[in-house]
Amino acid sequence: ARTTPMNSMNCVHYPPLNHFAATSGEEASADQMGIGAHTDFEAFTLLNQHGAKEACLDVYAENGWTAVPPIEGGLVVNVGDMLAR
Repeated sequence: ARTTPMNSMNCVHYPPLNHFAATSGEEASADQMGIGAHTDFEAFTLLNQHGAKEACLDVYAENGWTAVPPIEGGLVVNVGDMLAR
C-alpha cells in the first residue's frame, strides 16, 4: 500500500508565435514551437496571459476552433480530462 501521495507538476513555456500563420494553414517558421489539437490530460492547466498581444489559446466548440482573446493580467484555468470526467 502506498503511504505517500503521488505529486506531479510540469512547467512548459512556448515562446510567442505568429498566430495568424498557425491558424490560417500557412506554414509556420522553423523556429516556432507549439502543439497540435489535443485535450489536456492533467487535472487542470494554468495559462498566464501577461503581456500577450494575441490569443494564447484556441478552444474547440460546435462551430470549430475559436481564439480566446487575452485579458491583461489574466490567468486562464483550463479544466483537463482528469477533472472533466
